[in-house]
Amino acid sequence: MKWMKTVATLLFCLCLAAGETGQKVDNPEFKSWTKHGLGTTVVFDTVLSRSGSQIKSEETSKLAKESDTECTLEMTVKVSVGTGPEQTHNLNRVVTAKTDAGREYLPDGFDGTYKFTGQETVTILGKKY
Repeated sequence: MKWMKTVATLLFCLCLAAGETGQKVDNPEFKSWTKHGLGTTVVFDTVLSRSGSQIKSEETSKLAKESDTECTLEMTVKVSVGTGPEQTHNLNRVVTAKTDAGREYLPDGFDGTYKFTGQETVTILGKKY
């Protein structure tokens, strides 16, 4: 019986170390989106230049639906490589109000870890975030 307690304790410690306690915490992305009204849109442009070629992307995210437990973002991603044609992808993304502890700053589907090193305040159109 004593070995069962030892194994159970070991498994519990391993789960804690892996951040898989099942504990749910507030999702900072959900909190950020829901501070603003429906229809709020964010556009993120990226240009990557390498060896004389450019990769351009534009990601547009719009807050389409909101409830106490989740919000839905309508997203459009446009990508062009060099002189090639622009490709457009449309998708909806659901952001939940709660997420697993230890994964609150990781992108959807990302299998890895992060290290939080600080906090920064940015000013956009005179408003601090």
